Amino acid sequence: NILYGPAAYYQCIKNQINSLGNSKKPDMSRLSQSEQKSIEDVCGDQNILYGPAAYYQCIKNQINSLGNSKKPDMSRLSQSEQKSIEDVCGDQNILYGPAAYYQCIKNQINKLGR
Repeated sequence: NILYGPAAYYQCIKNQINSLGNSKKPDMSRLSQSEQKSIEDVCGDQNILYGPAAYYQCIKNQINSLGNSKKPDMSRLSQSEQKSIEDVCGDQNILYGPAAYYQCIKNQINKLGR
């Protein structure tokens, strides 16, 4: 509205409504709170920049990439090893979501030979 006037603004709203169709936010209730937060963090910009349809698609993609994956068990590792892995992989969780985070943890555990 500010840059291109009311006609462009209304067309943008119309386009967003059309792209949304009958979509609704995917159900994330089966995911842990940390997984939900990670996905919300990763996809939040999609909602702001491209609207709810893109946001919902991002959430769907994250849920699909996660599949049935769960955070790898790190109980066999020392506290310092766990902290080090969390530090190394933390950005993956924020930038790419829980599936990438879990894969990073698995890779780090494998490198330790555990």
